[in-house]
Amino acid sequence: MPTTSAFLASLAESLMHQASFALVYADAGRRCLFANPAFAAVLRTSPEDLAGRCLAEFDHPLARSIVQALDRSGQTGEAAPVDCEVERADGGRGVLTGCVLPHRTGDGGKGFLGLFQDVTDPARVADFVLRRDPFVTTLLDAAVDGVVVADRNGIIRTVNRSCRDLFGYDEEELIGRNVSVLMPPPFSRDHDKYIGSYLETDRAKIIGIGRDALGRRKDGAVFPIHLSVGQARLARDVVFVGIIRDISERLAAEQKATYLARHDPLTGVLTRTAFLEECEAVLAAPFPGQEGGLFALYALDVDQFSDINEAFGFHVGDAALKAMVSRVTEVLPQQTYVCRIAADEFAALSRVESAEQAETLADLLHDRLTASIYADRHWVRLRLSIGAAVQDADIRTLEELNAKAKLALQAAQHNGGNAVCFYTPEMAAAATRRMFLTMHLAHAIERNELHMAYQPIVEARSGRIVGAEALLRWNQHTLGAVSPGEFIPGCRGKRPDRSHHRLGAERRRRADGGVGAGGYPAQSDIHQHFGSAVPARQPQRPP
Repeated sequence: MPTTSAFLASLAESLMHQASFALVYADAGRRCLFANPAFAAVLRTSPEDLAGRCLAEFDHPLARSIVQALDRSGQTGEAAPVDCEVERADGGRGVLTGCVLPHRTGDGGKGFLGLFQDVTDPARVADFVLRRDPFVTTLLDAAVDGVVVADRNGIIRTVNRSCRDLFGYDEEELIGRNVSVLMPPPFSRDHDKYIGSYLETDRAKIIGIGRDALGRRKDGAVFPIHLSVGQARLARDVVFVGIIRDISERLAAEQKATYLARHDPLTGVLTRTAFLEECEAVLAAPFPGQEGGLFALYALDVDQFSDINEAFGFHVGDAALKAMVSRVTEVLPQQTYVCRIAADEFAALSRVESAEQAETLADLLHDRLTASIYADRHWVRLRLSIGAAVQDADIRTLEELNAKAKLALQAAQHNGGNAVCFYTPEMAAAATRRMFLTMHLAHAIERNELHMAYQPIVEARSGRIVGAEALLRWNQHTLGAVSPGEFIPGCRGKRPDRSHHRLGAERRRRADGGVGAGGYPAQSDIHQHFGSAVPARQPQRPP
């Protein structure tokens, strides 16, 4: 190969004048000593106009970039890279990339040779704009949400700091990889499918529409994200910008709110509303008969629960309630629905095989719940009333079943509490009568329906009247004479001992067991206690 000076000179001349890349030579004072036609065309001028002029005089991005590179190369003595976005002659955007090389002349002078290639690859344009521009980089890194930019093939061109922190990658580990690395299947597959469909049909399915998806971190952990995808055009191609937000905390808060809306925060059982929804759905099915079993509803009420709170404090009462619910779930069958209706009232719906099994479960439940409970360093014993009703062919809704269980609970409490009572048809009539009497008792004085009756007290030895008991009587205009045992508290006879555990059939008192017609005390009980006896004035005994 010839190496004569004439050959090298001709070769250099061909390169400088005919090559497609832009070439410029400047001295140490930044004056342009030579520029080929390609370089002059970028600055929209001619080589002759550039000769001898300082490059700093030109208000052009390439000229400003070269001046900065000349300063760096002059300080370091090494080549300085140059990347510059320019407007092309056809109106499009392009990038010139190259470098400035230091050069020593034969006479000891110093100059700089700049060579720049016009990059028309859209991926290279996106890479320059998104990764090299300081403003764009600062803007992306300042964003709280993760931002990832990918080309039409799904290749990641840039990611911001939040995205790197969110997924646990370094920038070098993501640039050039497919965006599917950030998503687990099937989201990664569907994402590529949506982008491809959009490019073919121009119908957006995810562009500009946020959706919840899943992200995958570098360590393989999967977490929920909200993904919004937008598009931007750089040069003649399109890039996609994904904005990613970690919604783990939001979903956790929503799940907690949903749970608290349907569950009691203390005991964890269903709330009344959730209980009704769940049980209504179960009871909506046709009457199962003996094959599928029946449903039994248990209404539970802790008698005098306020005594525990007052004696030991609310923390002990809360611990006792939680222990009580735990025992309920232990005794009753699986798939039992339990809810907290009020502070010390609960309900439970269980599937049973027969009414006999429902009664057995009620006995076991009462025994278990009234046993001693160790609650927050205190031993307590609950007194519990249980009203129960078993589904039959006439009961179609939870409301009907609950009404009967509540009547049974009222009957148990009316007879002293701390017992189990199952519903019987007589309870409805008794409840109706109680309500009727309650309503009309309020107007008994206005209607002059109450009167006093005096029962003499006779001395047995002499037969003389020594006093009298004043007894209140009610003659209701519709019902006639109403027993004091029905409208005066304490006239029902001796209240049963609440601490006594009635077993078997004795515990499952029916509404008419040990009481008179309509669920009220028999006449013998009324004679024992006529109410609050008021002695009459004692006559003076003769001297």
